[in-house]
Amino acid sequence: MEGYLLVLALAALPAAGNFLGGLASKAFRVSGNGLSIALHAAAGWSSPSSVSG
Repeated sequence: MEGYLLVLALAALPAAGNFLGGLASKAFRVSGNGLSIALHAAAGWSSPSSVSG
């Protein structure tokens, strides 16, 4: 039973992160530049200038 609860807890982490992220987006104001950096970091890039093209 302990393993089952661990799997349920790990499966709930993405939903909890999504919920907390939604709350944070309502609580804090972010500039356009900050949003750009956050989106690039979420995609795996350290900054927009690191993209080669």
